[in-house]
Amino acid sequence: MIRNDYAGYRITDDDATPVPTLTTTPVDAQTFFSEYVSRRRPCVLNYLPRQDTAASDGVRGGITLSTLRRCAGDELVQVEKRLTNEDSFGKRRIDGVTQVTMPFRSFLDAMVGTGNEGESFYLSPQEGGTEEDEEDGLMTPCRQLMTEGLLEESIDIAGHMVRHACHLWMGKSVSGSSSGLHHDYHDNFYLLLSGKKRFRLFDPSAAAHMPLLGSVSRVYFNGRICYEGDEDCGADGIPFEEREFVELDDDDEEGDVVLGKGFDYESDGEEKEGFPDDEKDDFDDLFQKDAPDDDDNDNGESDDEEEVVLGKGFDYKSDDDDDEGFPDNDEDDFDEMFQNNADDNDDMEKKPPANHFALIPPKLLDDKTNLSKHYPDFYEHAKECIVELTAGQTLYIPAGWFHEVTSFSSSDAGTDWGDCHAAVNYWYHPPDLLDCFEFPYRNEEYWRRREVQE
Repeated sequence: MIRNDYAGYRITDDDATPVPTLTTTPVDAQTFFSEYVSRRRPCVLNYLPRQDTAASDGVRGGITLSTLRRCAGDELVQVEKRLTNEDSFGKRRIDGVTQVTMPFRSFLDAMVGTGNEGESFYLSPQEGGTEEDEEDGLMTPCRQLMTEGLLEESIDIAGHMVRHACHLWMGKSVSGSSSGLHHDYHDNFYLLLSGKKRFRLFDPSAAAHMPLLGSVSRVYFNGRICYEGDEDCGADGIPFEEREFVELDDDDEEGDVVLGKGFDYESDGEEKEGFPDDEKDDFDDLFQKDAPDDDDNDNGESDDEEEVVLGKGFDYKSDDDDDEGFPDNDEDDFDEMFQNNADDNDDMEKKPPANHFALIPPKLLDDKTNLSKHYPDFYEHAKECIVELTAGQTLYIPAGWFHEVTSFSSSDAGTDWGDCHAAVNYWYHPPDLLDCFEFPYRNEEYWRRREVQE
């Protein structure tokens, strides 16, 4: 039984504009927080926000193909590769097959080439960076762009939320490529630089009716979704052990433990600060809780959570046919992507299932007849909203909101983007103190200490 405590905005048939477009430029951060972040409601901004609200050119004016070549052209990047242009992205990355490593400059050349080569490639979050990359969520080319002052470390509209990561997404698709239906673990500000995107949105209350790869255990009041195996985190997504104990510097006194606000040392049968309601107190939960079954599980905070493009035609049923370029056997695309044994190739890394992706094939979302037939509970209860985003606009998506994104290339007059679609997105840790703009997190001590350490 899913514990769904979601208390934010929900899509209803009575609301003609569930995702409003804000015409004010720029939008005041505190007003934005009170009307959208605290209410957990998506919205569209008619501009690309930046750190300095007084600046006029914005992100779009600073990031072009030319500046990308200059700042990071010689850096190596991992690029997803489709086996055919009818295939989909986002399947299991196999080095040399569905993922290639190339100079960033070569990828950019493919994007603006006159042939179809560019449609075979997709730039998505990079893997295996340095310890510094992992700590601050910055990889090529975003790190280089920030060093050059062409990309902000944060954006003003996010107020006092804490940034998790920043990424560049780039591809080429005339007919449109789908991300697959999924949710993120963080609040997402999606800044579209070129092309156009269609977002299909469902609010977190749909989790109870959504057929997912993982098993949902809980939906927090702010929309943060937890799965079996990662429910030991709070509404801000930080594991209890990590957020209650901040690593001490050498100069700190031994045993100086920061327990945070509201710590309860007495059993009272009530839930305190995200700890489970049982016969033990917070102290017992913190120190005596059994270790999770999988020691490598880190509550799903890896970059695998981000916009993995599953694409059209993803097959979830075994049919003994060649499934989108995978070997012909008795397993379906799901088995090949997540469960295939990697013994035959020592370089292939076996990855855990992406819990936050839906089992519904993207093309079925537009086929209401078959959708109602195969997924009647989802069809009946999950309310959707369609948002069309064009270059120069930003979409805010709170954590836990399900979305399927279809990307289209378009000729973008006045820029050198050519026919590629490109976007920058910022992920922020979901706030769990929704009535406090000044610092929207309950465990303020944890975040302050973490900021000092970084």
